[in-house]
Amino acid sequence: MNEPDPIIATLRAERGRLGLTQTDVAQLIGRKTYQTIHQWESGKNTPTLASLRAWANALGYDLALTRQSQV
Repeated sequence: MNEPDPIIATLRAERGRLGLTQTDVAQLIGRKTYQTIHQWESGKNTPTLASLRAWANALGYDLALTRQSQV
């Protein structure tokens, strides 16, 4: 089995820490059902960048690019 994406794993863990259900998160980002969040968290589907940003923002995170090393 593949390792979970670290960003997705962080968002899933943060959702749990905050005591939110997948339905709660779906509602926060304007989705009609929990199924989208379930599919993202389970790795069945990958969120778009805009959806990932909305999901992160809903949990109090901001997505940003940082340089890892000098080019």
